[in-house]
Amino acid sequence: MSRSRTSGRPERRSTGSAPSAPDDVAHARIRPRRRVVPQPATVQRTVRDTLRDDRTAPEPVAADQVDAVLAASRVLVAVSARSLSVAEDRVTVGQFRVMVIVESRGPIGVNALAEAMGVHPSNATRGCDRLVAAGLLDRRENREDRRQLVLALTAAGRALLHEVMSVRRAAVAETLLRMPANERARVACALAAFAAAGGEPDPADLWRVGWTTATVDDAT
Repeated sequence: MSRSRTSGRPERRSTGSAPSAPDDVAHARIRPRRRVVPQPATVQRTVRDTLRDDRTAPEPVAADQVDAVLAASRVLVAVSARSLSVAEDRVTVGQFRVMVIVESRGPIGVNALAEAMGVHPSNATRGCDRLVAAGLLDRRENREDRRQLVLALTAAGRALLHEVMSVRRAAVAETLLRMPANERARVACALAAFAAAGGEPDPADLWRVGWTTATVDDAT
């Protein structure tokens, strides 16, 4: 064994081989790589995302399509307006709106009615007074709180509401009868799809134009 010239320590002679690695390191080096198999759910998500990326944007709506829907809506608005003529000698449009809200909401207090109409409670009270005097609206004690009064339609009030709705249905049916049977079916399907795409209307919007959201016999 020779000594180093710089440190004076004995030099270790190389044996010609690298020092051996620990057993766990050696096994880690030769451990085969595990193959990852995609799960069905992962594959489905990948395909779905790919299809979503490749999906083209919807075609723009043609102007004549919009015009056709607007023309049909004008006819329906006119039908609604004409149907109110059967009640115009008994109630005003505002009073009919009160009847529609009361029937749609069930027994309702004056404050809740005013909120639904977007008016001051005093204005709602005056409208209710006239309907009560006409025998179309009834004030009764609230069973849950007898200090308060609730409003409900009388039998005469429900009959008037039913009459208006029946006139609307008859007018729509008369218009459909002017069309060939095959076109009536196509119109019904198209309008059903249009209604589904538009979603459920806000009840307040329906009440404003005299449409009830409650079922009055066969009314819609």
